[in-house]
Amino acid sequence: MAEGQVRTGRARWVQLLVVVVVALGWAAAPLASAGAADAPGTISGRVTGPNGDPVGPSSGICALLGNSSSGWSNLAADGTYTLTNVEPGVWSVKFEYCSSSAVRTYAPEYYPDIHVRTGAALPNISVAAGQTVTGIDAQLEVGGTIKVKAVDPANAPLADLCVSAEDPPDAVGIPSVGNLPTVGSGMTAADGTATLSGLPTGDYFVLVRECDFAHPVHIGLARYQYLGGGFDQGTAARVLVAPGVTVTPTVTVSAGATVTGRVTRAGQPVGGTCVYWDGRDKAEEISTTTDADGNYTLRGITPTVPGKVYACGTATTTTTWYPQASSRWTADPTPFAPGSTQVRDIQLQSINTVGVIIRGLPNPTGCEVVVTDNLGNVQRVGLRPTALAQAYVADAFGLPSAARSANLECGGKRVGVGQVPDSSTPFWQNWFPQPAVISIAYDVAGPAINATPSVVGRWSRTPVTVSFSCTDAGSGVASCPAPVVLGEGQAVWVSATDKGGNVSWIPVGPALVDATPPRPAITGDGRTFKKGQPLALGCDMVDDRSGLAWVRSDCPAWGSTSLPVGTHRFTVTASDWAGNVTTTTATITIVK
Repeated sequence: MAEGQVRTGRARWVQLLVVVVVALGWAAAPLASAGAADAPGTISGRVTGPNGDPVGPSSGICALLGNSSSGWSNLAADGTYTLTNVEPGVWSVKFEYCSSSAVRTYAPEYYPDIHVRTGAALPNISVAAGQTVTGIDAQLEVGGTIKVKAVDPANAPLADLCVSAEDPPDAVGIPSVGNLPTVGSGMTAADGTATLSGLPTGDYFVLVRECDFAHPVHIGLARYQYLGGGFDQGTAARVLVAPGVTVTPTVTVSAGATVTGRVTRAGQPVGGTCVYWDGRDKAEEISTTTDADGNYTLRGITPTVPGKVYACGTATTTTTWYPQASSRWTADPTPFAPGSTQVRDIQLQSINTVGVIIRGLPNPTGCEVVVTDNLGNVQRVGLRPTALAQAYVADAFGLPSAARSANLECGGKRVGVGQVPDSSTPFWQNWFPQPAVISIAYDVAGPAINATPSVVGRWSRTPVTVSFSCTDAGSGVASCPAPVVLGEGQAVWVSATDKGGNVSWIPVGPALVDATPPRPAITGDGRTFKKGQPLALGCDMVDDRSGLAWVRSDCPAWGSTSLPVGTHRFTVTASDWAGNVTTTTATITIVK
């Protein structure tokens, strides 16, 4: 790969900028418009060692733009480098190994002399359009070294195991964005040692593991082991690494556990079927095959890590988990002591088997799962507790046909309904028969009913059509009310039902419907008054339902004496709150 970066078009570089900024969690300067303001810039500098000697290409060190593997430069013999075609913005530069075969001597770092992300310190190099930024130099320090020795419980060296140094997570349990990647990895030699060099200053977890879990080199031992005896970082010891210092920890790999047993069906041995120990993830599985008499042995199980043992199904039987569980979801994981041997006989079950998971059950007393198959046969199964609060499991074996439903009953009342199958169950084991798994949520509350539009607080001149939507966080909605039409003053109750049989009711109404317009309330209409006589004329409206929203009138005020001789007609208009409008008139005569 040639030194520097070949520019292949603005679209690719925009994408690169976005990827780098998102990956690092840093804000970059906005891109300028096309043309001169968008011209790429250049970053250059020189890399030296602790004594000022140039760090050249044989070191395996490259200069990288941020965390990008696309924006990079080899080092020249005098330690100089140039990053070209750098989009305008704010960037970081990292000095990291780009050769997997290099002898790791120097500790990687960010400019300037930063070995971990330190808040606002990164990114720290501004590049304007067309600008050449020089002097981005680095003086690398000799990295620390961990020389790990792996031994068995008898202190004999263990060869051909993979060894790595892992960065501790940050306060929230996630490796810090911007941390320099771990450069420590290797394989133990005949004397059990592996040397991890060029490590930045810091503390590390040291892990020794089989390089290939499926084909272990040391079958009787645990598949992996952290320094300090733990099987995860939470119980592992840390190693502090300083520049130029070598530490020599010893990792004692624990004796693995062993499980033996016999697989039968209806009391008869099942030969040639697979048996698994299922650990924390698929990579940790251990498998074997039963002999002609159904016997099996699983060796090298990681101790203290809870796991499950199961036998693979056949054409007529389903996979069965020890001791009698129909699925990985209803089987209880158990830990194994280092060097221990346990006997676990497994009897394969009928293909018509179902496992049930119950969640949110506050009290299991008097509760059972009622499973019905496609032929209408019913099987009642008791609950088993799990390590999770308010979570229980049940298994129904040997149904005459496939499961159709599974309900949770407590005290003879149905309080939850299951679905077949549970689409949320992530089955990745699909090369042998799998049982159905049903999930049931404890549910004694009916659905929530929402009415649209609301008949409260808003008046209408015409009948109101009210529609309904329903939600149910438990077993799900079985029925929701149909729309109803409510006239003036009408009210109804509506109900909804969930799949667990719970019913909810809500009142709807009385409807705020007012189809009657305001009516006149005129005093003195048609009367004759002498000129100068105080008028007894009152122009008003009344509304008996929604009430008056407004009244407009040109009638003179009560008691007025200013009208001239003649006949006078006045107009009164009013609206109620439903929008009904009435207009009327009042007539009076003035004489001498």
